[in-house]
Amino acid sequence: MPQSANRRLIETLTALAAPLGRKLLRAHALSSRTEELLDDVARSLNDLIDLIKSNLVSLPHSEQRATILGAQLGIRRLSKKPAQEAVSAVLVWRRDGSALARVDGASIPLPPKVAVLLDILVADRGFAADNLVGWKTVADILAVLKERTQQGHSKAAVKELVYRLRCLLDCHGASASLVRSHRRLGYRFAVRRAPGSIPKDQNL
Repeated sequence: MPQSANRRLIETLTALAAPLGRKLLRAHALSSRTEELLDDVARSLNDLIDLIKSNLVSLPHSEQRATILGAQLGIRRLSKKPAQEAVSAVLVWRRDGSALARVDGASIPLPPKVAVLLDILVADRGFAADNLVGWKTVADILAVLKERTQQGHSKAAVKELVYRLRCLLDCHGASASLVRSHRRLGYRFAVRRAPGSIPKDQNL
C-alpha cells in the first residue's frame, strides 16, 4: 500500500511539473526578449544624451533644436528630393565620439553611432559597378558596428540608424537619398570613389 501511494504521489507530481516546466521556459524566453528590449532602450537613451551634448547645446533657436531632436527620435517626415551624388564626404571626429560630417557644402553634426554608420558607408570598399563607393551588406555593417562600439546590434537597429542618418542629412540641407539601399546588396553612401580606385567585391 505505501508503495502504491508513493507511486501515485510521484505520478501526480510529475503531471504537475510538466506544465510548470513549460511555463518556466516561456517565462525565460519572455525575460530574454525583455532584456533585449531594455538594452535597445538603454542604447537609444545613450544616443539621446550624446545628441544633447554634441548638438543641441550649440543650436541657438528652439525650433531648430526641436527639428534635430525629432530627426533623432524618428518623427521627422523626409522631404522628397531627387536622388543626388556627393563629390566628397568627410568626417571630423570629436573627443566624445560624435562627428561633424562635411558633405559637399553641408555640415551635419552626428551622434556617435550615426557617425560610425556614415564612416562605414563612405568607405571606398565593397561591391561597386559604377563611380560610387561600394555597397556594404548588413552583415558587414553589423560586424563593424560591434567592433567600433563594443555593442551588439540587430538588423532593425541598422535600419533605425540609417533612417536617423537620412533625417539628419535632410535637416541640414543635404539629400536623404545620398544614403542608398538595395534589397540584396545592402547600403552605401552616394559619394564618388577616390580617383584611380578600382571597384571590388570585398568585405569590410
